Amino acid sequence: MTQQEEIAKLDAQYRQLELSDIKEVASTQAGRRFLQRLFRSTYIFEPVCCFEETHKTAFNEGKRNVGLEFYNDLNKVAPEKMISIQREVREREEEYVRKLGRIADLADDGNED
Repeated sequence: MTQQEEIAKLDAQYRQLELSDIKEVASTQAGRRFLQRLFRSTYIFEPVCCFEETHKTAFNEGKRNVGLEFYNDLNKVAPEKMISIQREVREREEEYVRKLGRIADLADDGNED
């Protein structure tokens, strides 16, 4: 085997390890929460354009590229986990809104004097 072939084989082994790792991370609830945070903070699901500040757009695009790398890896090895992540985000947001409503109700009850 040539040196170049050995390097290519080693690169493929490390790439497979990376894909295995992201699948493992996505297999736990804590790991999926981490990925949700990563995707949110890297603007995977929203526009990054900032018309007034082009340097900020470029910076956000760089963040987005990092997030897309992980997003694409996860979709490659465990696309069903993306569905779980999206469902869990929706459930957590609904729970958050319910709790905010309860807090507002409690505040309203306390201001009825």
